[in-house]
Amino acid sequence: MAHSPQGGLISLRCRLGDSGVEIEIEDRSPGIEPSQLQRLLQPFEQGDDALTRSSEGASLGLAITQLLARAMNGQLRLRPASGPDLRPSWCCPPPEAALPPTVGTPTTHLMIKPIDDELNAITEEFDLLGEWEERYRYVIDLGRNLPPLSEAEHGDSNKVRGCASQVWLATDAGPNRTMAIRGDSDAHLVRGLIAILLRLYNGRTPADILDFDAQAAFLRLGFTGALTQQRSNGLASMVQRIRRDAETLP
Repeated sequence: MAHSPQGGLISLRCRLGDSGVEIEIEDRSPGIEPSQLQRLLQPFEQGDDALTRSSEGASLGLAITQLLARAMNGQLRLRPASGPDLRPSWCCPPPEAALPPTVGTPTTHLMIKPIDDELNAITEEFDLLGEWEERYRYVIDLGRNLPPLSEAEHGDSNKVRGCASQVWLATDAGPNRTMAIRGDSDAHLVRGLIAILLRLYNGRTPADILDFDAQAAFLRLGFTGALTQQRSNGLASMVQRIRRDAETLP
């Protein structure tokens, strides 16, 4: 959208084919040479150079979209359309094939990836970003997309002790003895850390939550060396709160 002219038309098509669901986007951007299409899938790459480009950005959208497609056993394809247009398409298997069921897994949870697979996906996203300055920005962006908590959910009973910033975590029993977790903070970076925790913990069973080694996950993600001691302590307090709620889930 950033590269389409003001008032330009962006078309979105969705169809079900033999290989799965295909989502295709077509815009009226200035276009790009076919030989440059694959380069756009690399992080921090744009189709024009820094002196002539008409819009700014981190140039991570297509690279992250490609990771998301792979996480759902799909793929992202770029192909030029007629004239100057570009047609990215995202093809994924049908929902029932996106994640093979495991023994004892309820049908309603087929779209929830195992917690270790979610950690792998987050690790890939972080590796793609490289330097921690970019990772901080990405984490903060994740926090901006958190659904808001209600005024009642910002109550004292949901407040997490041991955090330098104000943090609230609200947990409820979900279907099939899973945990539905929501969270908020008055600090942008902490909201992003909550978003990471929700990706790992939300929708899981208490057994999955209690078996997961959060400390090892944070070490793998690089949080141990990148966060201040206060932030690390706050993150540990949030995990302790989630584990406590998992232990007491009715």
